[in-house]
Amino acid sequence: MHTRLVSLGALILLACALGAGSPATAAPEVDTYVLAVGGEIKAVYPDPPPFACATGGTPLPVFTFFGGIGVGEPTEGWAPCNIAGGDRLQTAPAGPLSDSTSLDVDFHNYDNDHSTGSADAKADFGVLGARSYARLLATPGYAAPMEQGAEAFGKFSDTFTITSPNVANGLTGWVRFHFWIDGALTFAGNDDVRMTVNYQQSGGPNYPLMTTGQGATGTTFISYPAGLASLDGYSDFLSTARLSGIDVLDAGMSPVASFSVASVSGTSYDASGVHYPTDPCRSVLSSGAEMPGSTGILTSFLQGPESSGGRDAFIGVGTASQQGVYVRDAGSSATPPNPVKVADLTTAIPGGVGAFTGFGNLSLTSGTQTGNSSPAVRLGFLGSGNGQQGVYVADVSDVQIPNDPCRVADLASAIPGGSGTFTGFGDLSLTASPIATPNPPAIRAGFLASGTGQQGVYLTDVSDVQMPTDPCRVADFATPVPGGTDKFTGFTEVSVTTSPFGAPGSSSSRVGFLGTGQGQQGVYLSDVADLQTPTDPCRVADLSTVVPGGSGTFTGFSHLSLASSQVSTPAAWPTRIAFVGTGVGQQGVYLSEVSDLLFPPDPVRLADLATTIPGGTGTFSSFGAVSAGANQTAFLGYGNGGQAGIYLASPVTKVIAVGDTLEGSTVTGLSLGREALNGNQLDFGVTFADGSQAMYAYTAPSLADATGAGSVGDSLRIDKSTVTPGNVKLSWGPSCSASATDSAIYEGQLGDWYSHVMRTCTDSGSDRSEELTPSAGNRYYLIVPLGPDGEGSYGTDSRGAERPLGAGARCAAVQSLGPCD
Repeated sequence: MHTRLVSLGALILLACALGAGSPATAAPEVDTYVLAVGGEIKAVYPDPPPFACATGGTPLPVFTFFGGIGVGEPTEGWAPCNIAGGDRLQTAPAGPLSDSTSLDVDFHNYDNDHSTGSADAKADFGVLGARSYARLLATPGYAAPMEQGAEAFGKFSDTFTITSPNVANGLTGWVRFHFWIDGALTFAGNDDVRMTVNYQQSGGPNYPLMTTGQGATGTTFISYPAGLASLDGYSDFLSTARLSGIDVLDAGMSPVASFSVASVSGTSYDASGVHYPTDPCRSVLSSGAEMPGSTGILTSFLQGPESSGGRDAFIGVGTASQQGVYVRDAGSSATPPNPVKVADLTTAIPGGVGAFTGFGNLSLTSGTQTGNSSPAVRLGFLGSGNGQQGVYVADVSDVQIPNDPCRVADLASAIPGGSGTFTGFGDLSLTASPIATPNPPAIRAGFLASGTGQQGVYLTDVSDVQMPTDPCRVADFATPVPGGTDKFTGFTEVSVTTSPFGAPGSSSSRVGFLGTGQGQQGVYLSDVADLQTPTDPCRVADLSTVVPGGSGTFTGFSHLSLASSQVSTPAAWPTRIAFVGTGVGQQGVYLSEVSDLLFPPDPVRLADLATTIPGGTGTFSSFGAVSAGANQTAFLGYGNGGQAGIYLASPVTKVIAVGDTLEGSTVTGLSLGREALNGNQLDFGVTFADGSQAMYAYTAPSLADATGAGSVGDSLRIDKSTVTPGNVKLSWGPSCSASATDSAIYEGQLGDWYSHVMRTCTDSGSDRSEELTPSAGNRYYLIVPLGPDGEGSYGTDSRGAERPLGAGARCAAVQSLGPCD
């Protein structure tokens, strides 16, 4: 087998004269080349080719720039010689440019041998990448000429004019280029796996800048060695070849400290190499990569990525109907570590019979422990087998050696508070305490499950995955609908997070779910400190709740996501509940921040059908998945004309949209997980125009650098107006945070202490003083600082917990308390 896996080409045309007035120029160009072929080499009868497929050489695009290396193409071509697959060269005057190809075929009718390969390439001015994978499975002892290979290259051509205020035009000089390259090669047996970077100047000879790998340097056909069962190789340099520096030297070889570079392509170059606008998105994993813990290649993602504790998790599908649950260390490097298998279709079902046949409903969470720098990370999923289904959790704290998954509940588990055993499982969500304690953090799993004539929301402790506790019932068909009539008749979604309220050094779980009753539907929340005695759920929103910023009341709910808002001291953390709500001719993304379940505030609008699409045209027409984070909310939004994108909510800003380009490829589809937003990192899935898929991580500086608006404490003073009879004058002190830029005034009814609504969102005159006419009745007032990241504190109650947010419309969609200066 011959595998020429990667070729990276950098072609730069420039005149070596400092300040040359008119250097020899050539049109700028970018090129990509991909090849994936495999099969037994034999002439196709009854029309044999003239050379009987016994001669051949390097394909012309490779030979032209890299010489006689790589996969050999028969003189007659691929198909006449029984070789599946092919190659393709693309050329364009401007980048980015990308291409992919793949191969997955059987050959030998009687031996069932198999050939798999893929190749990806991208090119832009100053940035190149290529990746390829090849694997051959053949019958031991069958000696016949075989061809198996995959290769790719990217190439760019540009013309530079270099000028310097310290060197006269037309003088001879020298230029030295630096390239930053990072990637990986893996191989077995006699594979030819290599990476090459070549350079050419002004049509001169090609110079190799770097070559690494193993195997023959020429082009060959080989016979499969007798007794050998497989050969495979993998090379990934898709995201890591970049022009990283330019040195200019005068005729005496002395460095020229100050110079500028003009390029025919219009690309920006300077002493530090090529410059593009900073892209906060980085590739995590792409289809076409090697299947973790198995053979073949990754073809698509069923779910993910989900992010927590420096880990990314996903459900992936590979060639030959492979499927599994995988996890990787998210890290921060340009080339993230490869994912590892947690479970796949060869994994034995814990407590069951045989192996898994499918996976779904992935959930990932992490907690901290005092004195332990590594987070405790748990990965949960729903797994199925022949006549089997269950909830399973694995400890992935050590991502290199994840523990085998353990059974949390399956079809043999007794239904808590019901009769018989479970007959099926629905949604799943995990949560862990983010508070460092001397003990291992509490990690819990919430799930939906059904039995004969039964359904409910259940919660269990999986801190010790080897001995998970029996689940407790949070709500079922015997639970009264809060704020409604009679009892629940169904449940559709569950999402859990952690609340700091509870005994010192401990925390409780907040379980959110979508429930239905006779003519009823809503978003509900329960607080569970002790699994033996969960509290009754409260209503967050239902069909009687007024649509914030709209008209009438809600008619439906979907896409629930919970998070703990870590904006101040733990005692003040509210639970952030985000969801998609609908009304008559209305739909939007809404948020409620609940501290006290006895007094949940009304939800606020984050985006709706009246919201302008950032970077698009018109307003949103519908909404999809939602992911709540500690300080932000992300959502999928759609518009007319096929518009679709992922957005952050406060304020509404675009992250990525269909039609955008990522690493040279055009985005045609997007996916977002419920737990995709973790800290300032947002993970999402992408489908490209060529059908390939990838996972990306977006770093949002506004989240990392968020500063809260603080609090004005007890500085508010109220006096009668000396200007307008009947008015009151409010005056207050500065916020404890220097980030506060303005102040809002809220007014409520005395005795109804959480009825405050917005009166004004600015301090006219910036003098921390306002006059206004009180509404009818006895009134109280709150001053809320405003900052670039949202509202500050509404003050605290006698326990030190934050007062609920304003009812109805608010001056800012999110609350960002922040530390006091």
